[in-house]
Parts: sequence; structure tokens; C-alpha cells
Amino acid sequence: TNADLLVFNRCTQELRDALRKRNLRMVNRRADIYLEDNDGNSEDYLTGDECPFDLEQDVIDASPIVAKSMGIRPGQRVLYLRRLRLIDGAPYMIETNYINLELCPRVLDYDFRDESLYRVLSYHNIFPCQGYESVGITYATDSEARHLQIESGDPLYFLTGVAKDQNGVPVEYFKSVARPDKVRFSSILRKRRVDPKGENQNETGSSGF
Repeated sequence: TNADLLVFNRCTQELRDALRKRNLRMVNRRADIYLEDNDGNSEDYLTGDECPFDLEQDVIDASPIVAKSMGIRPGQRVLYLRRLRLIDGAPYMIETNYINLELCPRVLDYDFRDESLYRVLSYHNIFPCQGYESVGITYATDSEARHLQIESGDPLYFLTGVAKDQNGVPVEYFKSVARPDKVRFSSILRKRRVDPKGENQNETGSSGF
């Protein structure tokens, strides 16, 4: 919704707790939200504990791991983004991105609370369209559990990978944690022609949603 003001009336304590658990601010960050009881008394929806959609945005030095993954120098400046992903207003993934600023320094002009990363890159003729991804299992830290609305220590998918542009140049290194009850992965197998030595070669592609 693009509304500037949202008022929920006739709110019981149970309804107030349920609305805050959904964290409506992640759906509409601009709106002022108030909860009104049966007597017409209202209170601010925000309590100070809500997690934002955009968690962090900064320019940092690339660590050796990030640099090696992206084919850049350790210490080279990269854009660091950490964002909370939603499905139907519910949090399901914390995604961390590292962007090679030498390829597109003007991405710093954008506020990624309101912009899609890949859309911004497309403004500058950079189109991530290939790469690789690894999937494993990790366990939620206290901070991850709070943002994902789960229990600390709950299992999570752990994803890492690199996205490359249309010229095969690494643009982004990413790592994410995702709730397994909200995300699943599927694979597509394709059989190639038999090579001259008579060996079959298979290739695998996967996607998550």
C-alpha cells in the first residue's frame, strides 16, 4: 500500500500483538500507523523493536574472501547491503550483497530502501545474468532469529554465490540465510550428447523460491 496513514480501530490486545508480529512497517515504511481500541484511544504502532526492511547500507573494504570471490583486490571499496526479504509481508530471508563499485560507482547515488539493486544496475547497462550458488545449512543467531521471527538456533538455509554480468564479469558476491519453511529449491537436469570417449555429461541448474 502507498497510504500515508493507517488506523486500525477496535483493536483488542490480541489483535495489537498479532499486527505487531506481522511487522507492517516492512510493507509500508512511510505510513504513520496507529492502533485504536474500542474506546477510541489510540497508540503508535511502533514500539522501537521493529526490524527495518533495509538493515544496513555502507561502503567498506573488501575482505580477502569477498575479493577472491569477485576477482578484485583485497581492500578494494565495495558497496555493502544487508536487507530483509519478505513474502506476503512475512520475513523469510536476510540477504547480504557486496557490489564492485569500480564497475558502477554511481550506485551510491541510490537509496536501496526504495530501489531494487538489479534495477539500479540495469540503469547503467549492467545486467547480472549468470553465476553460481552454493547452498548449505546453518543455525539462526539471536539477531537473525529476531529479524526472521523465529527461535534462536533454528535451522536456516545458508546461500553464497557470485553473480556475473552479460560479459562474464563478477558484479556481486552474496550470502544469505533463509527460513526453510518459506523457501524451497528445485533442480533441472539436462543430458548432453555423448562425448567422443563415450561418456555421458550432465549439467544441473537449480532455483530457489
